Amino acid sequence: MTNRKIKLLFIHDNLELGGGERILLNILHNLDKNKFDFSLVLSEKKGVFLNDVKDIDIIDMKIKKIKYEKLIWRFFRYVERFYKVYDIINLKKPDIVITFSTTLAPIIAFTKLFVIREKVIIGLHIFKPFENCFLGSVLTKLSYLIVDKVIPVSNGIAEDLNKNFNVPKDKIKMIHNGINIDGINKLKNEKIYDDWFKKDSIKILSCGRLGEGKGHSHLIKAFKIVKESGINTSLIILGEGYERIKLENLAKNLNIR
Repeated sequence: MTNRKIKLLFIHDNLELGGGERILLNILHNLDKNKFDFSLVLSEKKGVFLNDVKDIDIIDMKIKKIKYEKLIWRFFRYVERFYKVYDIINLKKPDIVITFSTTLAPIIAFTKLFVIREKVIIGLHIFKPFENCFLGSVLTKLSYLIVDKVIPVSNGIAEDLNKNFNVPKDKIKMIHNGINIDGINKLKNEKIYDDWFKKDSIKILSCGRLGEGKGHSHLIKAFKIVKESGINTSLIILGEGYERIKLENLAKNLNIR
């Protein structure tokens, strides 16, 4: 028997505000350091959560997000990503590579073909395969067959993986998002100083990343109807994301700023 620690390598896009990023941090902060030796690799070392990982080894790949470019340039960027990921894995020699990134998952999966001892686990908080791209769809299907384990956070994603992407059931292990109960109990006792919560009205609170998939624009338009009906109510959207300015302008144009 050996007491050697299990070496884990987590690979993600960045640490911008988001549910997946929060879950990743909860895992990193709660891993038993007597059993695991772990590092975090980021495509870009940026995001509001960086202040929460000062005690964690972070490797910055310095790879910017692939934008809508010509196919040939996108291909070269994927090749660049593959070699950077492969070099880091080859350097760190982890026992297990874990990613929650749907964009990095195929790249990480294919490194398994060149690193024999490596095990690859993909954690899926959302499932966004390549859209309108035959080659991307094929690569996505192949990557999920190559990896050792796929961990979706819901039965719906698990079913989608099995039925539509032919991922064997024995490779799928559904695990719901973890909840930091100690952190919640600590936060619940903190005082709230925002005057919004003191208003004498029905309060609607929406928490989530400000991305298109969250549907905040529908919420704002619906809230406009509620206000016009004469109901005394207030809405606050708590989050950050690329749609912030767009949503602020929508609220302004609807005169509910």
